[in-house]
Amino acid sequence: MDELSPHAAQLRAAMAGPQQDADWPGGLWAACDQLTSWELGAILPDAYRTLADESAPDHARLVARQVTWSKVSPTFTAATLTTLYTALAASPRPTDVRYAAGGLLRCTEPWDERELAAPAAVLVAGACASPASTPTPRWRWLPWPARRPSRRSSPGCGRSMPTARSGSRRSR
Repeated sequence: MDELSPHAAQLRAAMAGPQQDADWPGGLWAACDQLTSWELGAILPDAYRTLADESAPDHARLVARQVTWSKVSPTFTAATLTTLYTALAASPRPTDVRYAAGGLLRCTEPWDERELAAPAAVLVAGACASPASTPTPRWRWLPWPARRPSRRSSPGCGRSMPTARSGSRRSR
């Protein structure tokens, strides 16, 4: 699909350059909801490229985030699939392999394996990063089994909270 609708073109322009006066009826969410699957497949690589660029303006990152949260499933052509792989490989994260595999499943044309080989290798290397370079989630640092807080103590204040027996009757 070479031609984008006006709202898809506005979303792409908002991710690419300085903040413009967005004339979207219903706001940004409505503009993202009006995207067709083909349009989403065309502008999704731009969204991932914008999110990977830490020097991108805040408004551009916001628009890109909204585009990636679209409820429509994208459909890719061979050209947009190659662009998606290149955008994901620009700053690979371990979860990007899933997005790349999903792109293969949603591509309606035969793709060129040689064009996808280099970005795919970068994505797989990012997914298979050594555990030493990947931060350990905080929940793994807790002793096993993790102790649950007592129901009688209030978290953080150190005083016991009234229970049904002690707090329901007044002492005379």
